[in-house]
Amino acid sequence: MLNKLERTTLSEQAASQLTALIGDGLRPGEALPSEARLAEMLGVSRPVVREALKSLQGQGLIEVINGRGAVVRHLTHEALLTYFSRAMQVKHASIVELLEVRRGIESESAFLAAKRRSPEQLHEMQQIITQMQQQQTDPQAYADLDVQLHIAIGQASGNAVIAHLVESIREALREVSLRGLERRQASQLTRVQHLHENLVAAIAAQDATVATQTMTLHMDEAIASFESV
Repeated sequence: MLNKLERTTLSEQAASQLTALIGDGLRPGEALPSEARLAEMLGVSRPVVREALKSLQGQGLIEVINGRGAVVRHLTHEALLTYFSRAMQVKHASIVELLEVRRGIESESAFLAAKRRSPEQLHEMQQIITQMQQQQTDPQAYADLDVQLHIAIGQASGNAVIAHLVESIREALREVSLRGLERRQASQLTRVQHLHENLVAAIAAQDATVATQTMTLHMDEAIASFESV
């Protein structure tokens, strides 16, 4: 079956070419050519270029900085955070679904962190663990530290994509995690803390197998706690 052909505007065509230009090698922080130069290169008017740049800015690909013009944006987790937060608003099942996604991503995150973490990154994780030990009776403070720990592990993985995914999902689930902590008994909170300590110990020992197994177990128990609700 044939579909009607769609007309694309000059600004849409310009936006497509500028997206390709960025993908061909412009690094985050690098400036695009001036509006006048882009108009000359594309053979269109400056208002068309301006509209194309607005489109790219809306997609989060560039930002317009006074004195520099259009600059390629650094990769952030904002768009992913919006997506995952929206997914949670749709239905309760999305919470478990996001936790299942987390299990795969964070298990790989732990595996890579054990292999690639730097001494400085390990020190940061150990400091967070110490703070978590001291905040077990304060669910809000503990939940915030829990997020910090998992993000630190994601960053230690050395994989920027994993780091952004971990951060976006963790932030989306922050309030859910807090509610889960508030429901748990003292013995269950102690269990959560022990798993975190064992996880960081495995990363310290650079034992990727144990780090992966511990993170997977941690995620499985988190999923089970929400499936029982």
